[in-house]
Amino acid sequence: MFGLERTLGARLVTYADDLVILCRRGKAEAALQRLREIMGKLKLTVNEEKTRICKVPEGEFDFLGYTFGRMFSARTGHSGIAAEAFPDLVRAPERSDEHGWDPKGPPTLIDLRANLDASGSVTAWESEFFIPQGAATDVDLIAATLANMPAEHLLSPGGILNDSAIGYKFPNIKTVCHRLETTPLRPAWIRAPGRLQNTFANECFIDEIAAAVEEDPLNFRVIYTDPSDRRGLAVLDRLANLAKWDKRASPQKSIAGNVVKGRVQLR
Repeated sequence: MFGLERTLGARLVTYADDLVILCRRGKAEAALQRLREIMGKLKLTVNEEKTRICKVPEGEFDFLGYTFGRMFSARTGHSGIAAEAFPDLVRAPERSDEHGWDPKGPPTLIDLRANLDASGSVTAWESEFFIPQGAATDVDLIAATLANMPAEHLLSPGGILNDSAIGYKFPNIKTVCHRLETTPLRPAWIRAPGRLQNTFANECFIDEIAAAVEEDPLNFRVIYTDPSDRRGLAVLDRLANLAKWDKRASPQKSIAGNVVKGRVQLR
């Protein structure tokens, strides 16, 4: 990356917006200068307060919740830099470890209810979201949790209120978000974490209502989209054209063979 491996024999280790450059002695200054040049071309800047040159094993540096430097084996008393040489030392976490165990979002419980009148029109929509408290700050790394290392135990799942309110126009709408001090499942933080599960739950429930009144699910959305929302209506129209949408009542009545199409069941 950045040509550092080719020109300086260096290796770049990144995680989110943090990185470590591994290089041979005497190459650190050149590697750091090269990084500044590349970041400048990208209209970015290096955080000089957090950036420094560390000579290992004489010095130590922190990365991903671990301190790297000279370590000693509790079994043999020998020292080393790489944990692989001493299996009883703490192994440095890798990105694959974090993504392999991370739940990819905060634990969320969503309760949705709607009322239909005699004609099948939606008269009210009510939703409750039970979500962890906290803004988009630090969360405990899974590697530190599995290693039983000290942690602050912050939830901080990020902006998980996003898109909790329904985007369709119903006569009566009530949306309540309950912020939880603790959760039985480990939270995680990702970009726009609320929009994924919140939008998915809302749209799935829209499909269930359309099925209850035997209405085409796409046309059902058009009916309850605000007429002034021209962009939303254009998206639905474009989607129907691209998908070659077969307008029909939901769920699909015709069933042939061993595959059932056009039905979703949520529990």
